[in-house]
Amino acid sequence: MKIIGLFVLALVSFVLTLVGALSATGNLSKEGLERLFEGRPAAAPAAAEKEDELDPILRALKKREAAVKQREGELAEREQRLKLRERDLDEIRDELTQAYTQFVASLDEADDDYEVRLQEAATSIESMKPKNAAEVLRQWPPDEAARILAKVQERVRGKILDEMDPDKAALFLRALQERVY
Repeated sequence: MKIIGLFVLALVSFVLTLVGALSATGNLSKEGLERLFEGRPAAAPAAAEKEDELDPILRALKKREAAVKQREGELAEREQRLKLRERDLDEIRDELTQAYTQFVASLDEADDDYEVRLQEAATSIESMKPKNAAEVLRQWPPDEAARILAKVQERVRGKILDEMDPDKAALFLRALQERVY
Protein backbone atom coordinates (compact mmCIF):
# COMPACT_ATOMS: atom_id res chain seq x y z
CA MET A 1 0.00 0.00 0.00
CA LYS A 2 2.82 2.33 0.82
CA ILE A 3 4.39 1.74 -2.58
CA ILE A 4 1.17 2.62 -4.38
CA GLY A 5 0.81 5.75 -2.23
CA LEU A 6 4.36 6.82 -3.08
CA PHE A 7 3.76 6.14 -6.78
CA VAL A 8 0.57 8.22 -6.77
CA LEU A 9 2.37 11.02 -4.89
CA ALA A 10 5.21 11.02 -7.44
CA LEU A 11 2.73 11.04 -10.36
CA VAL A 12 0.77 13.96 -8.84
CA SER A 13 4.03 15.86 -8.25
CA PHE A 14 5.06 15.32 -11.89
CA VAL A 15 1.70 16.49 -13.21
CA LEU A 16 1.73 19.59 -10.99
CA THR A 17 5.28 20.40 -12.07
CA LEU A 18 4.31 20.05 -15.73
CA VAL A 19 1.23 22.26 -15.22
CA GLY A 20 3.40 24.85 -13.44
CA ALA A 21 5.98 24.87 -16.23
CA LEU A 22 3.27 25.21 -18.92
CA SER A 23 1.63 27.99 -16.96
CA ALA A 24 4.93 29.86 -16.57
CA THR A 25 5.69 29.69 -20.30
CA GLY A 26 2.15 30.66 -21.32
CA ASN A 27 1.38 27.29 -22.95
CA LEU A 28 -1.40 26.25 -20.58
CA SER A 29 -4.11 27.35 -23.02
CA LYS A 30 -5.97 24.98 -25.29
CA GLU A 31 -3.81 26.01 -28.25
CA GLY A 32 -0.68 25.50 -26.24
CA LEU A 33 -1.67 22.02 -25.16
CA GLU A 34 -2.67 21.05 -28.72
CA ARG A 35 0.59 22.42 -30.04
CA LEU A 36 2.49 20.54 -27.37
CA PHE A 37 0.80 17.20 -27.99
CA GLU A 38 0.62 17.48 -31.79
CA GLY A 39 4.09 18.93 -32.27
CA ARG A 40 2.94 22.04 -34.16
CA PRO A 41 5.16 25.10 -34.09
CA ALA A 42 4.00 28.13 -32.14
CA ALA A 43 1.98 30.78 -33.87
CA ALA A 44 4.13 33.54 -35.35
CA PRO A 45 2.09 36.54 -34.17
CA ALA A 46 2.45 35.56 -30.53
CA ALA A 47 6.23 35.28 -30.94
CA ALA A 48 6.37 38.68 -32.63
CA GLU A 49 4.40 40.21 -29.77
CA LYS A 50 6.78 38.71 -27.23
CA GLU A 51 9.80 40.01 -29.17
CA ASP A 52 8.27 43.47 -29.16
CA GLU A 53 7.76 43.22 -25.42
CA LEU A 54 11.28 41.90 -24.86
CA ASP A 55 13.03 44.37 -27.17
CA PRO A 56 13.17 47.27 -24.67
CA ILE A 57 14.15 44.86 -21.92
CA LEU A 58 16.94 43.40 -24.08
CA ARG A 59 18.20 46.88 -24.96
CA ALA A 60 18.21 47.87 -21.30
CA LEU A 61 19.95 44.63 -20.40
CA LYS A 62 22.61 45.15 -23.08
CA LYS A 63 23.08 48.74 -21.94
CA ARG A 64 23.56 47.56 -18.38
CA GLU A 65 25.93 44.84 -19.50
CA ALA A 66 28.03 47.41 -21.37
CA ALA A 67 28.06 49.63 -18.26
CA VAL A 68 29.14 46.68 -16.11
CA LYS A 69 31.92 45.79 -18.56
CA GLN A 70 33.10 49.40 -18.58
CA ARG A 71 33.08 49.47 -14.79
CA GLU A 72 35.01 46.19 -14.68
CA GLY A 73 37.59 47.69 -17.04
CA GLU A 74 37.92 50.78 -14.83
CA LEU A 75 38.29 48.61 -11.75
CA ALA A 76 40.93 46.45 -13.41
CA GLU A 77 42.84 49.56 -14.46
CA ARG A 78 42.57 50.99 -10.95
CA GLU A 79 43.74 47.71 -9.44
CA GLN A 80 46.74 47.73 -11.79
CA ARG A 81 47.63 51.28 -10.71
CA LEU A 82 47.32 50.27 -7.05
CA LYS A 83 49.62 47.31 -7.60
CA LEU A 84 52.19 49.60 -9.24
CA ARG A 85 52.00 52.05 -6.36
CA GLU A 86 52.28 49.23 -3.85
CA ARG A 87 55.37 47.93 -5.66
CA ASP A 88 56.85 51.47 -5.66
CA LEU A 89 56.17 51.80 -1.92
CA ASP A 90 57.79 48.41 -1.28
CA GLU A 91 60.89 49.54 -3.20
CA ILE A 92 61.03 52.81 -1.25
CA ARG A 93 60.62 50.92 2.04
CA ASP A 94 63.44 48.56 1.07
CA GLU A 95 65.68 51.49 0.12
CA LEU A 96 64.92 53.24 3.41
CA THR A 97 65.61 50.07 5.36
CA GLN A 98 68.91 49.64 3.56
CA ALA A 99 69.86 53.30 4.14
CA TYR A 100 68.94 53.00 7.82
CA THR A 101 71.04 49.85 8.16
CA GLN A 102 73.99 51.57 6.52
CA PHE A 103 73.52 54.61 8.76
CA VAL A 104 73.46 52.48 11.91
CA ALA A 105 76.53 50.58 10.72
CA SER A 106 78.41 53.82 10.06
CA LEU A 107 77.41 55.14 13.51
CA ASP A 108 78.65 51.93 15.10
CA GLU A 109 81.86 52.22 13.15
CA ALA A 110 82.27 55.86 14.18
CA ASP A 111 81.60 54.90 17.81
CA ASP A 112 84.19 52.14 17.57
CA ASP A 113 86.71 54.59 16.08
CA TYR A 114 85.92 57.13 18.80
CA GLU A 115 86.39 54.49 21.51
CA VAL A 116 89.71 53.47 19.98
CA ARG A 117 90.85 57.11 19.94
CA LEU A 118 89.74 57.57 23.55
CA GLN A 119 91.66 54.47 24.60
CA GLU A 120 94.76 55.74 22.77
CA ALA A 121 94.43 59.13 24.49
CA ALA A 122 93.98 57.39 27.87
CA THR A 123 97.07 55.29 27.26
CA SER A 124 99.03 58.43 26.38
CA ILE A 125 97.76 60.25 29.48
CA GLU A 126 98.71 57.26 31.66
CA SER A 127 102.26 57.32 30.33
CA MET A 128 102.71 61.04 31.10
CA LYS A 129 103.80 62.52 34.40
CA PRO A 130 100.73 63.36 36.53
CA LYS A 131 101.48 67.10 36.46
CA ASN A 132 101.71 67.17 32.62
CA ALA A 133 98.65 64.94 32.27
CA ALA A 134 96.67 67.29 34.56
CA GLU A 135 97.74 70.28 32.45
CA VAL A 136 96.64 68.54 29.21
CA LEU A 137 93.26 67.40 30.63
CA ARG A 138 92.57 70.89 32.01
CA GLN A 139 92.31 72.14 28.42
CA TRP A 140 89.72 69.52 27.42
CA PRO A 141 85.96 69.84 27.90
CA PRO A 142 84.94 68.16 31.20
CA ASP A 143 82.82 65.40 29.62
CA GLU A 144 85.60 64.32 27.24
CA ALA A 145 88.22 64.54 29.98
CA ALA A 146 85.94 62.39 32.16
CA ARG A 147 85.68 59.80 29.40
CA ILE A 148 89.43 59.63 29.12
CA LEU A 149 89.90 59.53 32.90
CA ALA A 150 87.40 56.63 33.05
CA LYS A 151 89.76 54.59 30.86
CA VAL A 152 92.85 55.45 32.97
CA GLN A 153 93.84 53.16 35.84
CA GLU A 154 92.48 54.34 39.21
CA ARG A 155 95.91 54.72 40.75
CA VAL A 156 97.11 56.96 37.91
CA ARG A 157 93.80 58.84 37.82
CA GLY A 158 94.16 59.79 41.46
CA LYS A 159 97.66 61.18 40.92
CA ILE A 160 96.48 63.23 37.92
CA LEU A 161 93.53 64.67 39.85
CA ASP A 162 95.91 65.50 42.73
CA GLU A 163 97.89 67.73 40.42
CA MET A 164 94.80 69.71 39.31
CA ASP A 165 93.06 72.72 40.76
CA PRO A 166 90.52 71.48 43.34
CA ASP A 167 87.66 73.15 41.41
CA LYS A 168 88.72 71.60 38.12
CA ALA A 169 89.25 68.18 39.77
CA ALA A 170 85.77 68.40 41.33
CA LEU A 171 84.31 69.26 37.93
CA PHE A 172 86.00 66.21 36.34
CA LEU A 173 84.91 63.93 39.20
CA ARG A 174 81.32 65.13 38.86
CA ALA A 175 81.47 64.43 35.12
CA LEU A 176 82.85 60.94 35.92
CA GLN A 177 79.94 60.26 38.28
CA GLU A 178 77.31 61.42 35.80
CA ARG A 179 78.67 59.64 32.74
CA VAL A 180 76.09 57.70 30.74
CA TYR A 181 78.32 56.29 28.01
